[in-house]
Amino acid sequence: MGGFSTVTPPSSSVSATLNVISTNVAITATNVNFPMSTMASALHSIGSDNWQIFINGASIMTPIDLQARYKPTGFEIYSGTVTANGSSTNVNISLYSVIRTMVNVTASTGVNQMLNIYLNGVYDATGNSVPLASVTGITGVGIYEIGQVNDIPFNYINVSWTVSGSSPSFTITVAAQAMV
Repeated sequence: MGGFSTVTPPSSSVSATLNVISTNVAITATNVNFPMSTMASALHSIGSDNWQIFINGASIMTPIDLQARYKPTGFEIYSGTVTANGSSTNVNISLYSVIRTMVNVTASTGVNQMLNIYLNGVYDATGNSVPLASVTGITGVGIYEIGQVNDIPFNYINVSWTVSGSSPSFTITVAAQAMV
Protein backbone atom coordinates (compact mmCIF):
# COMPACT_ATOMS: atom_id res chain seq x y z
CA MET A 1 0.00 0.00 0.00
CA GLY A 2 1.76 3.09 -1.23
CA GLY A 3 2.78 5.58 1.42
CA PHE A 4 1.37 3.66 4.39
CA SER A 5 3.18 2.15 7.35
CA THR A 6 2.01 -1.22 8.62
CA VAL A 7 1.06 -1.87 12.24
CA THR A 8 -0.19 -5.20 13.61
CA PRO A 9 -2.10 -4.43 16.82
CA PRO A 10 -2.96 -7.06 19.42
CA SER A 11 -6.60 -8.04 19.08
CA SER A 12 -7.32 -7.16 22.71
CA SER A 13 -6.48 -3.51 22.22
CA VAL A 14 -7.80 -2.60 18.77
CA SER A 15 -9.84 0.30 20.10
CA ALA A 16 -6.93 1.73 22.09
CA THR A 17 -4.55 1.21 19.19
CA LEU A 18 -6.84 3.05 16.78
CA ASN A 19 -6.86 6.03 19.10
CA VAL A 20 -3.08 6.53 18.79
CA ILE A 21 -2.46 5.71 15.13
CA SER A 22 -2.22 8.64 12.69
CA THR A 23 -4.57 8.79 9.69
CA ASN A 24 -1.83 7.69 7.25
CA VAL A 25 -1.18 4.29 8.83
CA ALA A 26 -2.61 1.02 7.52
CA ILE A 27 -3.62 -1.59 10.09
CA THR A 28 -3.16 -5.24 9.15
CA ALA A 29 -3.93 -8.20 11.34
CA THR A 30 -5.04 -11.78 11.00
CA ASN A 31 -7.82 -13.40 12.99
CA VAL A 32 -8.65 -10.24 14.92
CA ASN A 33 -12.04 -10.77 16.51
CA PHE A 34 -13.84 -7.79 17.96
CA PRO A 35 -17.35 -6.40 17.62
CA MET A 36 -17.91 -4.00 14.73
CA SER A 37 -19.41 -1.65 17.32
CA THR A 38 -15.95 -1.44 18.94
CA MET A 39 -14.45 -0.42 15.60
CA ALA A 40 -17.21 2.13 14.95
CA SER A 41 -16.85 3.57 18.44
CA ALA A 42 -13.07 3.83 18.13
CA LEU A 43 -13.24 5.51 14.73
CA HIS A 44 -15.91 7.91 15.95
CA SER A 45 -13.87 8.87 19.03
CA ILE A 46 -10.91 9.74 16.81
CA GLY A 47 -13.12 12.18 14.95
CA SER A 48 -11.42 11.63 11.62
CA ASP A 49 -13.14 11.53 8.24
CA ASN A 50 -9.98 10.23 6.56
CA TRP A 51 -9.89 6.57 7.62
CA GLN A 52 -10.01 3.68 5.18
CA ILE A 53 -10.58 0.17 6.49
CA PHE A 54 -9.60 -2.95 4.54
CA ILE A 55 -11.53 -6.11 5.39
CA ASN A 56 -10.61 -9.21 3.37
CA GLY A 57 -9.54 -7.09 0.41
CA ALA A 58 -12.66 -4.90 0.39
CA SER A 59 -12.41 -1.33 1.51
CA ILE A 60 -14.86 0.71 3.54
CA MET A 61 -14.45 4.46 3.50
CA THR A 62 -15.34 6.22 6.72
CA PRO A 63 -17.29 7.93 8.12
CA ILE A 64 -19.82 5.13 8.08
CA ASP A 65 -22.26 4.03 10.75
CA LEU A 66 -21.44 0.34 11.05
CA GLN A 67 -24.50 -0.18 13.26
CA ALA A 68 -27.01 1.55 10.98
CA ARG A 69 -30.23 -0.17 10.03
CA TYR A 70 -32.31 0.48 6.96
CA LYS A 71 -35.42 2.53 7.58
CA PRO A 72 -38.63 0.53 7.28
CA THR A 73 -39.64 -0.10 3.67
CA GLY A 74 -43.28 -0.51 2.65
CA PHE A 75 -44.52 -2.55 -0.29
CA GLU A 76 -47.56 -4.44 -1.59
CA ILE A 77 -47.59 -8.22 -1.51
CA TYR A 78 -50.94 -8.60 -3.30
CA SER A 79 -53.78 -6.41 -4.54
CA GLY A 80 -56.95 -7.63 -6.25
CA THR A 81 -60.33 -9.29 -5.89
CA VAL A 82 -60.48 -12.81 -4.47
CA THR A 83 -63.47 -15.09 -5.00
CA ALA A 84 -61.84 -18.49 -4.42
CA ASN A 85 -58.91 -19.96 -2.50
CA GLY A 86 -55.54 -18.88 -3.88
CA SER A 87 -52.15 -17.30 -3.31
CA SER A 88 -49.96 -14.46 -4.50
CA THR A 89 -46.67 -14.66 -6.32
CA ASN A 90 -43.51 -14.83 -4.23
CA VAL A 91 -41.93 -11.57 -3.05
CA ASN A 92 -38.18 -11.33 -2.39
CA ILE A 93 -37.48 -10.11 1.15
CA SER A 94 -33.88 -11.35 1.41
CA LEU A 95 -32.67 -7.91 2.53
CA TYR A 96 -34.99 -7.87 5.53
CA SER A 97 -35.23 -9.73 8.82
CA VAL A 98 -38.46 -8.25 10.24
CA ILE A 99 -41.78 -7.93 8.43
CA ARG A 100 -45.14 -6.60 9.59
CA THR A 101 -48.20 -7.17 7.39
CA MET A 102 -51.79 -6.05 7.11
CA VAL A 103 -54.75 -6.50 4.80
CA ASN A 104 -57.04 -3.68 3.70
CA VAL A 105 -60.46 -4.99 2.64
CA THR A 106 -62.20 -2.32 0.55
CA ALA A 107 -65.19 -4.39 -0.65
CA SER A 108 -66.95 -7.51 0.58
CA THR A 109 -69.98 -9.17 -0.99
CA GLY A 110 -71.75 -12.50 -0.77
CA VAL A 111 -73.84 -14.36 1.76
CA ASN A 112 -72.07 -15.47 4.94
CA GLN A 113 -68.79 -14.66 3.22
CA MET A 114 -65.56 -15.16 5.18
CA LEU A 115 -61.90 -14.58 4.32
CA ASN A 116 -58.74 -15.98 5.95
CA ILE A 117 -55.33 -14.54 5.00
CA TYR A 118 -51.99 -16.27 5.66
CA LEU A 119 -48.50 -14.76 5.42
CA ASN A 120 -46.17 -17.56 4.28
CA GLY A 121 -42.42 -18.17 4.14
CA VAL A 122 -41.18 -20.00 1.04
CA TYR A 123 -38.49 -22.69 1.28
CA ASP A 124 -35.76 -22.02 -1.30
CA ALA A 125 -35.00 -25.70 -1.88
CA THR A 126 -38.55 -26.88 -2.52
CA GLY A 127 -40.71 -23.81 -3.20
CA ASN A 128 -43.14 -24.98 -0.53
CA SER A 129 -44.87 -22.32 1.57
CA VAL A 130 -45.46 -22.49 5.31
CA PRO A 131 -47.62 -20.11 7.36
CA LEU A 132 -45.83 -17.52 9.51
CA ALA A 133 -48.81 -15.37 10.61
CA SER A 134 -52.49 -15.07 9.79
CA VAL A 135 -55.72 -13.18 10.26
CA THR A 136 -58.91 -15.21 10.02
CA GLY A 137 -62.66 -14.67 10.13
CA ILE A 138 -62.79 -11.48 8.03
CA THR A 139 -66.38 -10.80 6.99
CA GLY A 140 -66.41 -7.14 5.94
CA VAL A 141 -64.59 -3.97 4.98
CA GLY A 142 -61.75 -2.84 7.23
CA ILE A 143 -58.06 -2.94 7.99
CA TYR A 144 -56.83 -6.13 9.63
CA GLU A 145 -53.39 -6.78 11.12
CA ILE A 146 -51.87 -10.05 9.93
CA GLY A 147 -48.94 -9.73 12.30
CA GLN A 148 -45.22 -9.21 12.68
CA VAL A 149 -42.56 -11.84 12.14
CA ASN A 150 -39.03 -11.31 13.50
CA ASP A 151 -35.83 -13.05 12.39
CA ILE A 152 -37.32 -14.34 9.13
CA PRO A 153 -35.21 -17.23 7.82
CA PHE A 154 -36.77 -17.04 4.33
CA ASN A 155 -35.70 -15.17 1.18
CA TYR A 156 -39.26 -15.13 -0.18
CA ILE A 157 -42.75 -14.71 1.20
CA ASN A 158 -46.24 -14.82 -0.25
CA VAL A 159 -49.79 -14.62 1.00
CA SER A 160 -52.49 -17.19 0.56
CA TRP A 161 -56.19 -17.03 1.31
CA THR A 162 -59.25 -19.15 1.79
CA VAL A 163 -62.79 -17.91 1.23
CA SER A 164 -66.12 -19.41 2.19
CA GLY A 165 -69.80 -18.55 1.95
CA SER A 166 -72.18 -18.17 -0.95
CA SER A 167 -70.68 -16.17 -3.87
CA PRO A 168 -67.91 -14.62 -1.72
CA SER A 169 -65.93 -11.71 -3.11
CA PHE A 170 -63.34 -9.58 -1.32
CA THR A 171 -61.31 -6.72 -2.79
CA ILE A 172 -58.06 -6.63 -0.83
CA THR A 173 -54.61 -5.12 -0.66
CA VAL A 174 -52.04 -6.93 1.45
CA ALA A 175 -49.19 -4.60 2.39
CA ALA A 176 -45.99 -4.99 4.38
CA GLN A 177 -43.47 -2.94 6.30
CA ALA A 178 -40.03 -4.55 6.35
CA MET A 179 -36.81 -3.74 8.19
CA VAL A 180 -33.33 -5.14 8.41
